[in-house]
Amino acid sequence: MGEISPAQVDGISIHRVPKPASPVRDIESEVENQWIGLMCILQGLRRVTIPDLDEPIIKKSTQQDIADIRSLSTPGIPRTISTVNQEAHAIFDHRSRTNHTGFFSFTLANVTPLTWLGDVIVSAFNAHCSGSLTAAGPCAVGKVLIKWFSSRIRFPSTAGGLFVSGGSIANMMAMTAARDQKLEWQDYSKGVIYIARQAHYSLFKAAQILGFHSKQVRTVDSDSFGRLNTDSLKHLIQNDKQNGLIPFLVIATFGYTETGLIDPLATISEIAQRESL
Repeated sequence: MGEISPAQVDGISIHRVPKPASPVRDIESEVENQWIGLMCILQGLRRVTIPDLDEPIIKKSTQQDIADIRSLSTPGIPRTISTVNQEAHAIFDHRSRTNHTGFFSFTLANVTPLTWLGDVIVSAFNAHCSGSLTAAGPCAVGKVLIKWFSSRIRFPSTAGGLFVSGGSIANMMAMTAARDQKLEWQDYSKGVIYIARQAHYSLFKAAQILGFHSKQVRTVDSDSFGRLNTDSLKHLIQNDKQNGLIPFLVIATFGYTETGLIDPLATISEIAQRESL
């Protein structure tokens, strides 16, 4: 971003800010000495949050670009914060700008200045949320928020849960809960999972991580709309039961990644209850 001048920070004089020692060896003192410079860094990050219309959605990376980025990928000689910030901008310049107004691929939630400000605040407090002893405040909020979410989707008052890092881990946690609820450990090798052909690939990976062989995962055909075919599901369940296996989990999708379609949830739920999945 270059050197900081008084004109870059409206209404804030930086003439009294001491210059960092050279060479800078203490990262904490550098942070202190360059605090106003860091404010400019934050302002720069705010600008990149919403790309200009004339910015490319995807910048084509040359072999030299990738070589330059790789040269920055491992620790080396210590550099100043401003230098590292410039390097970060250079690295992240090579990305899909999912928050570009012309971007219509994927279904990622776009960052806004407000959302990443929340991440900054959370990072600054760095609460250890492993239990109420170390983070009574955040844990109390988490419990109440889970109850609030449960009430919004009309789960019973006894419902509970936890926040995880993303959808893939959430899928795996749900599959783990289903396994522990429906299977005895000695029957793990007989358990069968039913997943629609068009379902998210994280589900198939989660099954493997949980120890289920690919032969224990049934890929259910799609109906004419591209949703899970419930007739195919019923046929597979009956066939597996006749072969001495234990169907225990069917996964329905509420909004496919590619199409946004919703599986026939009511019918799938009826099948699951009737077959004790």
